Amino acid sequence: MLFRSERAKKEQARRERERLLAAKNPPKPTEPVKPAKPAKPVKPVWQMCVTGRLDGGRVQICRKFTDYAEFERCRKDPKDLPCWHKKRPGRWHYSIAEAPKPAPVDDTPKPRPADGPPPAPRAETPPPKASLNAVWVPGYWRWNGFAWLWLSGFWRVPESDLAEEKTATAPAEPPPLKVETVEVAPFPDAVWAPGYWHWVGAAWVWVPGRWLVRPAVGQQWERPRWRRTPRGVILVPGRWLRR
Repeated sequence: MLFRSERAKKEQARRERERLLAAKNPPKPTEPVKPAKPAKPVKPVWQMCVTGRLDGGRVQICRKFTDYAEFERCRKDPKDLPCWHKKRPGRWHYSIAEAPKPAPVDDTPKPRPADGPPPAPRAETPPPKASLNAVWVPGYWRWNGFAWLWLSGFWRVPESDLAEEKTATAPAEPPPLKVETVEVAPFPDAVWAPGYWHWVGAAWVWVPGRWLVRPAVGQQWERPRWRRTPRGVILVPGRWLRR
């Protein structure tokens, strides 16, 4: 009996402590849940820009419309002043709206594929031979995207003739070079090879310039020239050099 009485007292004391603790720390009242705000309806918006005048200059005036009927009215009549007015400090400024200008039309001719086979090869008269073992390369037609163009033939000088100085010779220096009229390049990779003087028997003959096709990117044409050596004045033919 004594044991049960002590246990009851302990249980009563525990409950009293819990009561006192609950009195010191009362539970917080729960906040009511706020109802979600309804989503705002999205209004349709139409935007348009026109070109106007402002303080003597030209400006672009843009405006957003929420009324489709007003948008259509201003779109059909860009010069309607109430559509495009701007408020300035101390006064109202009405910009004189103008209709948008149409986009410029590109009338530049565009390259096209060849409209047929090239014409028959031209009959050429080769210029004087540049070296002892030079090989004649005949001319040919080339399509530049708009028309067939004739590229003249030329003498191909082997490297051995240049090393052994087996090129053409002359008794004296040539006359001053002629001034040639160079037209617009017929195609993007065309390179102008200027003319030069060539000694033929007893007189100097002018070999006119011509257009060449660059064989590879980074190569540059060196024009022909005459160089004085112990054996006389010799020709250094034109050739392609890498830059």
